[in-house]
Amino acid sequence: MKALSEISITSTKHNIIQKNMSSFEFVFLCVLLSKILNEVHIPSKLLQTKNLDLTTASGSLKNASKNLKQYRKMFDSAKLEAVEIATTWQIPAIFFQKRRKIVKRHFDELSTDHRFDSSEEIFRINIFIKILDVVINQLDNRFKGMQEVVQLFSCIHPNKLMVMKDGEIISCAEAIQRKYSEDITTEFPLQMVMVKSMLHNEISKISSIRELADLLIVKLSTIAARVPQVITALLLFLTLPVTAASAERSFSKLKIIKNYLRNTIGKERLSDLAIVSIEVKAAGKMEMKNIITDFANMKSRRKVFTI
Repeated sequence: MKALSEISITSTKHNIIQKNMSSFEFVFLCVLLSKILNEVHIPSKLLQTKNLDLTTASGSLKNASKNLKQYRKMFDSAKLEAVEIATTWQIPAIFFQKRRKIVKRHFDELSTDHRFDSSEEIFRINIFIKILDVVINQLDNRFKGMQEVVQLFSCIHPNKLMVMKDGEIISCAEAIQRKYSEDITTEFPLQMVMVKSMLHNEISKISSIRELADLLIVKLSTIAARVPQVITALLLFLTLPVTAASAERSFSKLKIIKNYLRNTIGKERLSDLAIVSIEVKAAGKMEMKNIITDFANMKSRRKVFTI
């Protein structure tokens, strides 16, 4: 009897799942989630790349949030796409009409909650808009600190630097100097104005802070000595971490290195192996003959190796 009841329950669950997957609401949800995942996929992959600056990451996240906010107003076009897919799958393009719950109204209540008569309107409010609002709020709130940092350093971005007036540049540079007073002196605002006036034509041809740093530090190194505070601000912005992807990669490497075969490995050796594994490109350029020669010349293997 117990086995028969379990079979009956399993069959009932299977029928319910099959019924839900063959409904128009399920098709609509597939269309909605596909749009959300497509918009979030590019920023997600971009945030995991190396040598990523805050401006690029912030721009990608802004575009994703902007596109989802626009899609929030396009319920009708999303419905048409879902109708086309449902027609292809031979699923009726109608919203399932559910039984409305009747809530008892107490004597001290002034008004009752608004109730939608259309199941389509209920789906739009409770599912379509609600899911998009959650995703948009997560994108905006989680990366709010990143947006504030990019806004703070707006005067060192070439595109914004060219359109800003001298007074705006000075006020923005003073805000940066107050925020990082231990690294940047009060000469920074005037040096920013000087850089714009001296390199107006060169700055107009570039579009990123990394290119501006390359212009001042590498191509025009003689001018860099006259504006050291600008160089410090550029390096400070470029070295600010965008995400913790690099730290996560380090922990992933440690899991690979310290397996059950290396259970008794020492702390120093584990650290050295992790550095070699993480900096695999630099390790690949090392001459193996020189390493073997140094290893053979050592009298004891207990000596500390320097990598």
